[in-house]
Amino acid sequence: MIHSQDSHYAVAASIITDGPTSRTDLANKLNLSAPTLTRITKKWIAANFIHEASRVQPASGRGRPTVMLDINKKGHAFIGVAVERNVVSTVIINTGAEVLFKCENELPSNQLHDVVGQIVACINSVEDQAREASFDTSLIRGISVSIQGRVKDRSVVVNSRYLQWRDIDLRAELQDKLEHPVTIVNNSHAMTMWERFYGVGRDTDTFAMLSVGENIEHGLVYNRQIVATPDQGVGYLDHLPLPNSDRVCYMGHVGCVSAGLSLDALMDAVHSLNNHDAQNTRNLDDVLTIYRAGNTLVAPIVDDFVYTLGVLTTALSGIAMTNTVAINGTSVTAIRSAWDHFKRGLRTFRDPDLEDLKIEIRDTATTDRALAAAIPAIEVWMSKVSA
Repeated sequence: MIHSQDSHYAVAASIITDGPTSRTDLANKLNLSAPTLTRITKKWIAANFIHEASRVQPASGRGRPTVMLDINKKGHAFIGVAVERNVVSTVIINTGAEVLFKCENELPSNQLHDVVGQIVACINSVEDQAREASFDTSLIRGISVSIQGRVKDRSVVVNSRYLQWRDIDLRAELQDKLEHPVTIVNNSHAMTMWERFYGVGRDTDTFAMLSVGENIEHGLVYNRQIVATPDQGVGYLDHLPLPNSDRVCYMGHVGCVSAGLSLDALMDAVHSLNNHDAQNTRNLDDVLTIYRAGNTLVAPIVDDFVYTLGVLTTALSGIAMTNTVAINGTSVTAIRSAWDHFKRGLRTFRDPDLEDLKIEIRDTATTDRALAAAIPAIEVWMSKVSA
């Protein structure tokens, strides 16, 4: 049986994932006695985090209706900020992970004062939008900022290769400029947390999250518990060897994931072609446009790239011992464009006696990153209330 603070948190987390749900189902799932569950749910109702959402009549038509508990979407709000290589995006969400207001600003540089300035400007913008819409900004409970790189103690950016930062206490830089408590997290951890509470975690207790784009990151959830490590954000998958690859990564490795499956690697391969259309592509959308148009030089590069993403997905599922993988990031558009090659990559190194993989593809826009970034702020607030 779970106890004390853990049981309070578990009840709230379970209602996020499974709601609307009955008290009986909650008690059975969490192995809590009826009096304990009643006491805990009263606390969360008083905190305006959950409410009695509906009453369901028994199938027999007889007896008292069952009271269903669900998240109170109007009780609280949270701010999420996603810092990417060239842009800062910000959203205000409710506890149902619905985006209420959003802002996106380009980064003039990766200098700390520019990044901090744009984060603060974006937060001010969404709060101004909220006030103009007569939204009660006193409902905002916290801010979470996600960043590419390793983060320590939800405060210090130990290393961010894309921002070229080392040992930057980003929370300290932001906190005295902002009204609400600030949390700093790695973006793959934020995406894993979103999947845990609002995505594939609603249907399965154990899964892997794979983020494919400028870099390759992953996250794991076992039995509804997010696996968090001090090195998350360094890139556990970045330098795994790939089959039939001779490209060199930024650390000098030949044929690793970073060298072959990052978005930069794909763009470099396309730009190396002796082809006018290929050399003039500016981004992945341009590449896929000429790919779909039948460019015979670009086609094998994209096909091999997507096939190898399928191989990596199978490897991740095997190591994580799960048949469910949720994939997000910029490169998912390439997967959709060459789906048959991705499926071939899934099958090539997978034992045919294993169950089929369940693949969830997320069409991740920049605002989706900001949405995911807000989820740790919910988790931090839940932990405080649980204490």
